Amino acid sequence: MELVTTAQVLEAYSRGAIPPEEAIRRLGVTGFGDLMLVMADCEVPLPRGAGEEAETERELREALPILRANLVSGPEAAGK
Repeated sequence: MELVTTAQVLEAYSRGAIPPEEAIRRLGVTGFGDLMLVMADCEVPLPRGAGEEAETERELREALPILRANLVSGPEAAGK
């Protein structure tokens, strides 16, 4: 993948096509914080991990029945 411009590097990182370490190296910034500042300055969206949202949704689906089963509502919750 040929990434020449700052915009190309930032867009590739934003899409998850390159890891943060590569973006930092290609841009010549000193660390992750500087990478985030460059992204904000260029108004490039922050990356989302591949499958991160799907993983969170799966965890929620698994946790909700457990949470609901353990919720106490009504007068017994206030009077314990």
